[in-house]
Amino acid sequence: MSGFHRKRGSTTLIRVVTLLLLAVPCMAFGEDLPFEFRGARLGMSIDELRTIQFPDIDGSRFHPGIESSIRLVCESDTPRIEPPGVSPVYLEARRRFDALGSNLCSWVVPDAVGKKAYLQVGQGGSERVTYDLYRAPDGVQRLWKIEIGIPESLAPSLLESLTEKFGAPANMEKTAVQNRMGAKFDSFYSKWSNAASTIELTQRTGRLDEGKLVYTHVAYADDYQKKWDEISGPSKL
Repeated sequence: MSGFHRKRGSTTLIRVVTLLLLAVPCMAFGEDLPFEFRGARLGMSIDELRTIQFPDIDGSRFHPGIESSIRLVCESDTPRIEPPGVSPVYLEARRRFDALGSNLCSWVVPDAVGKKAYLQVGQGGSERVTYDLYRAPDGVQRLWKIEIGIPESLAPSLLESLTEKFGAPANMEKTAVQNRMGAKFDSFYSKWSNAASTIELTQRTGRLDEGKLVYTHVAYADDYQKKWDEISGPSKL
């Protein structure tokens, strides 16, 4: 009987450990930690995100004297009132985002309605830093993507800095972007990966003078896309 009790106890312990591992939202056994950007780690909850101070709190050339009052503002902080005459396309998109528990957050300058704060990014700065959250499988809003708009001129130095920190990118593509007059401009796309997340840097995107740096939590991005497809279904427009 004593042998039976030892075996049963071991089985119970294994089950408990397995459940605990499944309950950890940001990492699984043997995985790397998700990437982070200026204190915001992919996979963190919205409550954890709100505890982060403005990363340039010690002062910067962008907001001299007011850094300590800059705050993180999320869509869910204020009730949304749809203005009259909103298009059905917009309303349908909003329905899908709401069903996903989607929430966007960004740093905002106090006493300046709608003005976003500049955040130090490499050797430059960006006011287009958004934290994208959704309702994860554990029912908590979690950070699945960080998107940073950058001037295209900043991309080469960011490529150098990211390579120095993470090594050579797993993917590196030389591309060209064409304007309306037919002129072509050199561009590049690079990607770093670990077991839990990716970093993607694009020198030129929709506009010739704009690039993009994107941090993505792989598992949550896949779950987000799967749920989006399920919610979308046949078009209701």
